[in-house]
Amino acid sequence: HTLLIRKAKEELGADRVIVLMSGDFVQRGGPAAADRHVRAKCALLGGADLVLAYPSRYATSSAESFAFRAVDMLDRLHCVDLLVFGSECGALELLTGAADRIGAEEEDYRERLREGLKKGLSFPKARAEALPEYRSLLRQPNNILAVEYLKALRRTGSTMQPATAAREGAGHHRPSPSGVYASAGALRRLLKEEPDSPQIRETVPEACLPPLLQETAAYGTAEADDWSLILLDRLWRAECAEELAAFEGVTEELANAMFRNRVFCRGFSGFADLLASRNLTRTAVCRAFLHLILGFRKDDGLTGAYCTQVLGFRKEAEELPGRIRESVTGGGAAVRKRTAPSGRGTAGLASLHVGPLPAERSAVHRGIFQENRESVGGFAEKSLPLARALVYTESSAGMSVNRPCRRNFTCPVTGCPLVRMPANQKGDPRHEFY
Repeated sequence: HTLLIRKAKEELGADRVIVLMSGDFVQRGGPAAADRHVRAKCALLGGADLVLAYPSRYATSSAESFAFRAVDMLDRLHCVDLLVFGSECGALELLTGAADRIGAEEEDYRERLREGLKKGLSFPKARAEALPEYRSLLRQPNNILAVEYLKALRRTGSTMQPATAAREGAGHHRPSPSGVYASAGALRRLLKEEPDSPQIRETVPEACLPPLLQETAAYGTAEADDWSLILLDRLWRAECAEELAAFEGVTEELANAMFRNRVFCRGFSGFADLLASRNLTRTAVCRAFLHLILGFRKDDGLTGAYCTQVLGFRKEAEELPGRIRESVTGGGAAVRKRTAPSGRGTAGLASLHVGPLPAERSAVHRGIFQENRESVGGFAEKSLPLARALVYTESSAGMSVNRPCRRNFTCPVTGCPLVRMPANQKGDPRHEFY
């Protein structure tokens, strides 16, 4: 990510770098290792100018949906003219060729794709086999996402220009660092098991290391198995497989397998291993579990409703939130700016809706959260289904980082408070529903 930011600023001449960052849940189908505010601070220390939260509904979707919604959101900000992303190959022409072939959906490609799926191949593998000239390219995860970004640019008609940087060092799935570069999985393992290891200091930029180490020392690293009890509850509340199939990412086949095998569920990770198959990747299963836990339904009317939370910005880029507010307001978006409760600091630009607001958003919102109004000074916001908007601003080291005001939400399933708890405190694992 440091390389991407450096490429954008030094090689491509970007005036400002806006990062659209996943919240507390990420595309691999699990929780982020650290709190989104800590990761936003790391991004700012690493050179980003503005960090926006990417709603979990889209951040935990398939590569195609992840890329399309991200590109569409950035395009609606009306201030982004360059989209920079990583890839294993680092060759934009090659990636564009693959995106064009897939987007054209020629009959011979579709026929080979159907044949691969009938053989029991997962969709990514079947698509790679359907395009022999791009087979090796489409077997690498960053290349796959890069192709989806390029498809999304065409599909949205965006004027943003694409640019890619070749991934260096450790591959996406490599469990150990390679020189000064490490995969995200390797970093999560080091933070959990060897926080004092010299490899941490070699692979994490020096400025970003203290916030990460402080976070993990206080709270530990979040793991998918922290949500095992909620997953079990969701599985056993279902009276039939059709109820499970109503959630995003849960196919009829997966719903039947989940319902039939729920007696064997002993935890999030173990159950994902059990249900993964040749034609359904483990990552897809984990994403389906998250959608079940978070209550993301296929028919809840939220698809296409965009909102984002300003997680932080650098002092020298403080004009960016204002520019975005003006541009999206001109496009008919809803922008909300509030004053924080007394004693909580100054409210910043809290949340932006950059898409249509669903009519049933309030009912959906109440179904996901139970809010204690007294915890936020009597103020209750019922129109933001995908992001919490009450924030206050902490200014330090030339940057502003928005943090949620004091809140007391409870999980509708377990009744546990949705707050971060220090690792040394007893009780259920912390739950953050963003």
